[in-house]
Amino acid sequence: MKSFCRNFGMVVLVLVIIMGAFAWREYIIAFSEPIDINEDYPEDYTKVKAVETDIYMLLGGFAKDEMTTKNKRGQITSQSYDYYYVVPIFAEEDTYYVGIIVDSEKSAPYDRISELSWQYLSGELDYLGEEVIDFQGGFIKMEDEVYEQFKKWFIDRGYFDSEEELNEHVLPLVLETVNYERVRATAFKLAGALLMSIIMIIVGFWSSHKKMVGAANEIITINGTSYPADNFEDINRLVQTGKTDKAVKELQRLINIGEAEASAVIQRWHTYWGR
Repeated sequence: MKSFCRNFGMVVLVLVIIMGAFAWREYIIAFSEPIDINEDYPEDYTKVKAVETDIYMLLGGFAKDEMTTKNKRGQITSQSYDYYYVVPIFAEEDTYYVGIIVDSEKSAPYDRISELSWQYLSGELDYLGEEVIDFQGGFIKMEDEVYEQFKKWFIDRGYFDSEEELNEHVLPLVLETVNYERVRATAFKLAGALLMSIIMIIVGFWSSHKKMVGAANEIITINGTSYPADNFEDINRLVQTGKTDKAVKELQRLINIGEAEASAVIQRWHTYWGR
């Protein structure tokens, strides 16, 4: 039982570490203090983690990521797309630009706001903001390839007079949606599982140690013959670590009994050693 407790705890610990490693970025975002990019203007946007804001202006898409799943025969079984849109941030007298990544299945409102934004900029609309996206998430670093496409979007449209001005205002950042409540709930569950796994590992090792120490200086009787328990500490250690074959051989050597007889003793070792 103690071995199961220890081993199960270690399995849970490994799973928690793996799950945490895959989603660590989301946990950082969900537990950070969010800013509103329409109202808060930090000196360095690259140091901002969480963002909670209304997005009412987009300038269209500039890149697309395609994810393809294939079977063993190389046939495509599924395809999905992520779209990148241009988000302007009006920070007092300056305007900065970041990206936002959107699953293609959820892109309709982003396309609609992009269309309305250009109508507003061209003078076709007098007011902008009737349609907004309630965004909750955070900034992540834009991949180099995507950032090159991002800058090219501005170069093709002649937005900036110099590369220095381009690099200053076009930031290598992407807004990624994160549901704070869901991610926090998952983090608390993982924290609980982590605590449980540590407790199980400690209990497993403690129980094993307790049994080995508890039998010291006691008498063990095998086939009617009594022996000091401390003579069998090495055998007990082998049993506790799952090395039963070696324990059988060591018991044969120690008290000169047959293999079948020694194996029967080792299989019921807890009845001899435990007190």
